[in-house]
Amino acid sequence: MPPPRKKKRKTNRDESSRTSQDATPKCIFCGRVENDTSKYGELLTNDQEKITTHHYCLILSSGVPQRGLDHQGFYGFLYPDVRKAASQAAETPCTICKKTGASIHCSVKTCEQLVHFPCGQENEFIFQFCKQFQSFCSKHRPVQKKPKTSQDNLSVCTICLEELTPAPSHEVIRSPCCKNTWLHRTCLQMQALNAGKYHLKCPVCQNLTRFQEELLRMGIYIPHRDASWELEANAYRELLQVHEQCDVDPCLCDSGRNYSETGRVVE
Repeated sequence: MPPPRKKKRKTNRDESSRTSQDATPKCIFCGRVENDTSKYGELLTNDQEKITTHHYCLILSSGVPQRGLDHQGFYGFLYPDVRKAASQAAETPCTICKKTGASIHCSVKTCEQLVHFPCGQENEFIFQFCKQFQSFCSKHRPVQKKPKTSQDNLSVCTICLEELTPAPSHEVIRSPCCKNTWLHRTCLQMQALNAGKYHLKCPVCQNLTRFQEELLRMGIYIPHRDASWELEANAYRELLQVHEQCDVDPCLCDSGRNYSETGRVVE
């Protein structure tokens, strides 16, 4: 008779009980693990301090002072200050998802909206990434004026060329310098991340200052850096290369197709 099989012990181990070695780092403020730069900013992690936060969650959270230099902590936000702010928010429920950890207040003093950054983003909050880094709920957010002149029911986004309704809304932004230029918020945000502060301009008239001021007011994050294409190594190397032979068939030069104006034959 074969010996009885040993029963495997059942465990109640779930995702939340994983060890620090196999757990995906969560944002200390919103508790999410998504690493989507276009939506939440860079996912900042310090393994030694065992602390992780989304860039936008950090800079928009109420009560986090920036007391360090740019190379200290997370871009000047020191780790003890980040932990303290997250600890203060640990028992605060979000008015949208009802889970604790909410750290972003609507900047209108009489408003009681208090949210996680992703919850606010999903519910049409406006976050201003400039000056006082203010946040506004869907009721108090800044809006653009409707155009005085009547327009067609449909237009196109100047960036992606897909159809949109030409009316100011959370998802559609009107260029402040070109009256009939409409753009998707998501298209603008991707354009801003690629172009940076020094190259982001109105796609029609190339205005920089007025265009960027309006985008910042309407909650578009514009990184204070050069364009992504300018930061690539040897980005313009091909512009320095000189074509070294004649490609016409047949070549009519008596000295052959490899002859150059300098009088030398290119090997």
